Amino acid sequence: MEDFSAKLEHALKIPVHNSVDFYTYAEVLYNNQNLGSVYIINTPGNRIIDTAPEVVNRLRWDVVYLDNKELLDGLIAEKFPEKDNLMLTIGIFRKLYIKDVDGTLIGTAECEYVDKTWKVWVTEQNG
Repeated sequence: MEDFSAKLEHALKIPVHNSVDFYTYAEVLYNNQNLGSVYIINTPGNRIIDTAPEVVNRLRWDVVYLDNKELLDGLIAEKFPEKDNLMLTIGIFRKLYIKDVDGTLIGTAECEYVDKTWKVWVTEQNG
């Protein structure tokens, strides 16, 4: 199971602590919480994890974000050094909405867990 959990972690770009492999789908576990399941496409000699938006958007990203909130919020704050008191709202899978103190949307962030490290990609809103 450990190798497959690592494969899930690599494909989903979130920390995966364990998984339950049912051959055609797998349950994704983080801190003993079930985040949901993803489909597995089996071909001769290969297993492909379905990472289509309609599949991964059903996973419990909120559980992962809230457990890593302090770190992720800090990484996002580094991208906006001139702004104080950013407000972050949980979006769909691995995404966060960034608002200023007035509640104005100033950007979005996509969070990826790669090589046991969080990376954050920020897109600023124009206007």
